[in-house]
Amino acid sequence: MKQKNNINAVRRILGLSQADFAAAIEVSQGNVSHYEGQRQSVPPDVANRVIAAAAARGVTITFNDIYGS
Repeated sequence: MKQKNNINAVRRILGLSQADFAAAIEVSQGNVSHYEGQRQSVPPDVANRVIAAAAARGVTITFNDIYGS
């Protein structure tokens, strides 16, 4: 079962396009689209990259922000 995520909201908080967000977290834009459409679960290693990319932009994001309801 796929785990729900809030990647779209996180990306919008960071003010990034799907392509720019994908580059920042080292995945394809297609992966970002699948995460946002809830068609693919966000692996923990990608979640860690999201947290790091946000921190590099001065924004604190947690696993709960990514996976929480």
